[in-house]
Amino acid sequence: MALTESEQRFRHFVEKNSSVMLLIDASSGEIMDANRAAVRYYGYAWRQLVGMNINHINTATPECVARERLAALREERNYFLFSHRLASGEARDVEVYSTPIETAGRSILFSIVHDVNDKNLAQRALVDSEFRWKFAIEGAGEGLWDWNVLAGTVFFSPRWKEMLGFTQDEIGCSLDEWRKRVHPDDLARAMADVQAHLDGLTPIYLNEHRICCKDGSWKWILDRGLVVSRDAAGQPLRVIGTHTDINERHQADAERHVLEAQIQHMAFMDPLTQLPNRRLLDDRLTQAMAASKRSGQYGALMFLDLDNFKPLNDLHGHGVGDLLLVEVARRLTDSVRGADSVARLGGDEFVVVLNELDADLARATEHASAVAEKIRASLVEPYILTVASQGQVTIVEHHCSASMGVVMFVNHEENQTDLMKWADSAMYEAKDAGRNMVRFYTPNTP
Repeated sequence: MALTESEQRFRHFVEKNSSVMLLIDASSGEIMDANRAAVRYYGYAWRQLVGMNINHINTATPECVARERLAALREERNYFLFSHRLASGEARDVEVYSTPIETAGRSILFSIVHDVNDKNLAQRALVDSEFRWKFAIEGAGEGLWDWNVLAGTVFFSPRWKEMLGFTQDEIGCSLDEWRKRVHPDDLARAMADVQAHLDGLTPIYLNEHRICCKDGSWKWILDRGLVVSRDAAGQPLRVIGTHTDINERHQADAERHVLEAQIQHMAFMDPLTQLPNRRLLDDRLTQAMAASKRSGQYGALMFLDLDNFKPLNDLHGHGVGDLLLVEVARRLTDSVRGADSVARLGGDEFVVVLNELDADLARATEHASAVAEKIRASLVEPYILTVASQGQVTIVEHHCSASMGVVMFVNHEENQTDLMKWADSAMYEAKDAGRNMVRFYTPNTP
């Protein structure tokens, strides 16, 4: 139930997001899912969009699109520039941020699409004519600046001032009007980029920085400029450029990072207990076995199954059972070292991995036995569960224990499948012996 709630929260976040979001099969290019913003943007019904191949939308060649999908899957790049064709037939320039995820054994690209068509049109107008460029930039909502380097004066367009919340007569015409408003942490880099372009070291001036608005807030700006005239000695005379408000893009980037973190968390963590799930356990166990091989020290794998857990679910419902599982996770974590691992396989099954106990088998086994007994004693303590329902609080006391199977490993001689099987077998021995017990696997164990 907790996993369903987590998925619903993630689905709600994606569906309500104003950015275009697609899930694309990394191998075939099939669109597996799309949010409402994508449906509105591309102009297709959801049923049409889902199942469509991305090549139907992307105007690049299928070979090029396949190469870029592979680059995203390998995490070589996550930012791409494409032209996407809408249902109306119109082709629009887009920026695409793609992050690979694994789900149900498939490699998926989680892609966020931003339309940059209007911005690109405005930028292309610069090549045609300075005057046409000025009008286009202003019309596209960009702020314009024109710097007379020799005189030290700068013309800031009305839109430039408006972006920061100022009226026409509230900002003068000196370079300091800009410089004093740039965030202190960004100023040195911005000035270095300006100087590099003035010195002819870069084809254009390009810098992203925060700038202070009239109300004291900070706004992210993409600042671009070009030296349009130099004297006979090559010294710059005039520089013209634009301010682009990229605050929404930075917010979208922040949201993307949050989404990536959520996806990562969902892929590797149990949503109820916040313990590693089976997938992350496999990785932790691989690391523990490799460390054991390097150091020659034994590690231990413990398989736990709760005793008397089902009656709690049957009597009080799964919600109360979930409370007990969360408490079990806490007690397990408190019983081991930070270098050890605790994972939930599902249901009432848990696994503990103890790392590098000792090079001597007897001492390592003694150490593992002590930890197992500590865990057993902790889990057998009564569970006092506070249940809130319909404005009322009920206290439920439940007694529960754990049957535990332990297997030792060293030198990477065993594989994970065998270790899990042997620990599981030892756990069932503990069950058969009366429960609330610890049993170690030996080669004679059936």
